[in-house]
Amino acid sequence: MKALILCAGMGNRLKPHTLKLAKPAIPFLGVPMMAYSLFYLESLGLTDFTINTHHLPNTVEQAAKNLVNPKHKLNFSFEPKIQDSAGGISAAKKFLQDQDDFIVSNGDCVFLFEDSSPLHDLIQQHKDSKAIASFLVLKHKDAGVQFNALWADEQMNFKHRGLATDLKDSTELNPYHYFGLAVYNQRIFNYLPENKPSSLFDDIIPKLVANKEVIKLSSTNKAIWFETGNPTSYNSAQKELKNISSQNRSYQLAMDNIYNRFHISTPVISEL
Repeated sequence: MKALILCAGMGNRLKPHTLKLAKPAIPFLGVPMMAYSLFYLESLGLTDFTINTHHLPNTVEQAAKNLVNPKHKLNFSFEPKIQDSAGGISAAKKFLQDQDDFIVSNGDCVFLFEDSSPLHDLIQQHKDSKAIASFLVLKHKDAGVQFNALWADEQMNFKHRGLATDLKDSTELNPYHYFGLAVYNQRIFNYLPENKPSSLFDDIIPKLVANKEVIKLSSTNKAIWFETGNPTSYNSAQKELKNISSQNRSYQLAMDNIYNRFHISTPVISEL
């Protein structure tokens, strides 16, 4: 299976810091943010990575070349005009076509897993259900209240994205937070416009739902996700992660493995 790491975003909420480094290249506890996605993709045995770029592409490319194992394949998909979430997948199509399914992960997300079982469960559920798209999610107190949630029925079939106030009747649906990692079948390319910016959840998912394509959510309680969208949340997230990992041996081990993989001897909190 191949992987696409999305790193083309502008990082507007982190300005002025993203005027020098693209957000995925900004250090978080000593390693570029994209390293967290890369670490867990590698844990699945993946060795073929594509990274899309747009804003300050040289900073993303340099970080990626420093992080990716030189024995692994590394491609870059540069977007002269930013293509958004679905358009970025479409633009990288030539790198992702060889196999039935591929993984897409956000390069500016920070998350930790107690172990890799949620990732394996996501892939297995995706294959068993023959889904066109499967999203890894977790429960979050603010999902559907403070920010858009992915809503699913008891069988974890995707039904809606939005706030609780958007739903006429949400009593039979449960809200989940999508934290930036998904598996797609090659059929997704039938719905993605070429050379045109498009949003996955605004433009593409409604078409999948209308055509009755299978879209699955895979929920885990063995992961934590950190908000890093603005300087305040970024600074708080670093301190929170250090605190959580010091109290939870599984997360501490995960952080130790990340530091060892990327040759970080001492984690450094980088205040923005």
